[in-house]
Amino acid sequence: MDPPRGVVRSRHPSTSTRLRLLGGFQLRSGRESLWLSGTQQRVLAFLALQDRPRPRIQVAGALWPDTREDRARASLRGILWRLPHRGRPLVQASRDELLLPAYISVDVRRSVGLARRVLDRSTPLPDALAQDLLSSDLLPDWSDPWLVVERERYRHLRLHALETLCDRFIESGRSREAVETALHAVAGDPFRESAQRALISALLAEGNHAEASRRYERLRGLLLDELGVEPGFRLDELASRAL
Repeated sequence: MDPPRGVVRSRHPSTSTRLRLLGGFQLRSGRESLWLSGTQQRVLAFLALQDRPRPRIQVAGALWPDTREDRARASLRGILWRLPHRGRPLVQASRDELLLPAYISVDVRRSVGLARRVLDRSTPLPDALAQDLLSSDLLPDWSDPWLVVERERYRHLRLHALETLCDRFIESGRSREAVETALHAVAGDPFRESAQRALISALLAEGNHAEASRRYERLRGLLLDELGVEPGFRLDELASRAL
């Protein structure tokens, strides 16, 4: 794909390009942050969440769902034409399909790979910074309909991975890292009892029974006030250990 007219090719085509979707959108080429319009961001984000080339008509229909097909496709062509160019295209485009190039590093793809390795208990434990990559939701400030299912699927995967990582840290005697990991899971969903169980278990493994008891009472009050329910029996058993 040739660059748009008037755009000069970069002298450093090998510069790494990184796309961040966790916690918010950011595109960087080397040390430079690239500015994109809102619709340009959405084209890249949509393609970054796909695992294979997507038909142009599917991309246009997802991004402009309330627009006639011909106008949606024309809008997509305009967006692709105006994308910035740094020696290599940000989107690989054929006549019928679009693909995010493999040389663009995407944080959510790395996070999904990490989560799957964590869930496979036969793999070695990751380093202590692993929970940081699993700490943020996917584009939390966007409300696009096409993103809702993708965001929820990723959220469940990362929370499950954080809880499993906490358990594995406890089993390895790394209680401090277990507590930090569980705190990320609880921040992701304070009402998720499995995340709260992971945190209380980590506090108990650390020998911090008083804090574990306080966490349980805080959760119990939250569930009663907001949902009108008591914690499950597994949390009750952990609370008994704390007391």
